[in-house]
Amino acid sequence: MTDLILLTDEELQEMSYDSFNQVDLKALQTMQECEFPRYTVAMAHTIYLWENALYQEASRLCGNYDGGLWKTKNGFWELQSDRIFLMENGWGEIFKLNATEFSIVVNLFILSKLSMMTYESKPAINRRAVFFSDYIKDMMNKNRKILNTGAIYKLID
Repeated sequence: MTDLILLTDEELQEMSYDSFNQVDLKALQTMQECEFPRYTVAMAHTIYLWENALYQEASRLCGNYDGGLWKTKNGFWELQSDRIFLMENGWGEIFKLNATEFSIVVNLFILSKLSMMTYESKPAINRRAVFFSDYIKDMMNKNRKILNTGAIYKLID
């Protein structure tokens, strides 16, 4: 697993994330540390849809994924593993990703699907899916020296 450098509160403000986004991010980051996590109904629905798609999408995207423990400490679902995952893009290129990089790809696919599914019908969930997708990309940018961002972008393209 890769230890990511989190975005600071100042960086989040500079990126124009509104206070609702920051509250949702904090709720997701601390969700597994709290006995009774607190978040809005819309955030609870977002988490429910996001988590339910997680395992299926990971299996669909990677043949050598066979389950594992996922945590939310960095602001997205991250697989806790030391394994290497082989992923292929649509042009036949194969990439070796660590668990953090694999998790980023899986999360971005899910959030994209959530955004499309909820575009008109559930604007509160859609807003959160777009925010978390943007947040992950900002987190990737901050950690570009320790992440294989080239492979990640080729896989999600």
